[in-house]
Amino acid sequence: MKVSETSSFWLIVLLYVSIHIVLHTLDFSSILEKRIEISTPASSFLRVKEGYYLYKKGIDPYEGVVFFQSPFILLLHTCLSVVSVPNFSRVLYPVADIVGATALRALLLCLKKQKRFTSWSVNGLCSLYLLNPLTIAASVAGSSDCVSNALTLIALYCAVVGSTAGLGCSIALVTFFNPFNCVYVLPLFLIAHKTTKKESTFSWKRCLFIDLEYTALLLLTSYLFLGSWKFLISSITSNFILQNLSVSLGLWWYFFIEIFETFRSFFLFVFAIHPFTYTLPVTIRLRKQPLTAFVVLVGVTGLLKSYPSIADLSLFVTLIHILDFGKSRLKFVFLAGNTLLYSLFLGPAFFQAWIYLGSGNANFFYAITLVYALAVALLVSDILRAALENEFYQEHPEFVGQKLLQVF
Repeated sequence: MKVSETSSFWLIVLLYVSIHIVLHTLDFSSILEKRIEISTPASSFLRVKEGYYLYKKGIDPYEGVVFFQSPFILLLHTCLSVVSVPNFSRVLYPVADIVGATALRALLLCLKKQKRFTSWSVNGLCSLYLLNPLTIAASVAGSSDCVSNALTLIALYCAVVGSTAGLGCSIALVTFFNPFNCVYVLPLFLIAHKTTKKESTFSWKRCLFIDLEYTALLLLTSYLFLGSWKFLISSITSNFILQNLSVSLGLWWYFFIEIFETFRSFFLFVFAIHPFTYTLPVTIRLRKQPLTAFVVLVGVTGLLKSYPSIADLSLFVTLIHILDFGKSRLKFVFLAGNTLLYSLFLGPAFFQAWIYLGSGNANFFYAITLVYALAVALLVSDILRAALENEFYQEHPEFVGQKLLQVF
């Protein structure tokens, strides 16, 4: 049976690779890499190519605001560019998706063994992630969010199995890749602590020390690779000070185009800390369900960070299905799902009308991004409501079947 499940997983991977080959053959990559829903200033493959070109010419790629992604992605691109095959570095993104799917499968098998995952088949959920059109589109476009998602899934797996060294290393990578991922640290520690509570094998102090060690190693490697520390300021602060006001699915760009310069610094501070303000209250309130807290924060981060993309939505939608209460207690999945589809289909149409046809303006596109944000927020709030309801029924089984009006 295990061999059969393993074989079916690799068939899913083979189908994913086949779709990739077909889309690249039809040159969809050159179309998708320019779509603002997929490629943002913080994840664009074109900007990675520009950064690599500057690096080859002996110019610091972090001069100016053209490239401000993590040095980690530039280092990987440089290593892959050694192979004398045109665009061979694009292989990084499908490989990242496959690694992420493998980590997801290992995570699901572990949860199944702990009897915390029963709603979906393991390979069914892996196919939901790997064959999701959003995942495929992001990977074909060369969005570095694919790598971020893979690192996030690896970190979650290490937390579920209670690996102190693995979690410390993966947290260092995922936070070094994107500073907004720092919101995941607290729930990941709590997941690992809860998993190994009986055995007492997880040490958060040792994990934090390993995290700091690997972060220092990544910083030193980046300095030796680039020859300066400019990356430290550019790759971290550019996500918070919004140097690039390019259009995206996010809530930042339109607001800071319209705002008066006098108030810019204040609202930049407010927008930057906003995603982080949810970490502590969500983790404390859902301390008995740290996995749910993690999924909620993935949704919040994908909604409130400066440069979100559809790859963030792909990860969030997948992780919803690993929760132990599954879809059974979620009430607004149909409404939120249809609203997301509505916004994802109308978004490109409104962008086309605004930029290319001149028959609309920025308000058209921003309105549809607000609809997208509303759908994600509805899903997040629905998960929170379902988690609290599930917790109440577990603690008070005598009320099962009765309608709850409010849960604190």
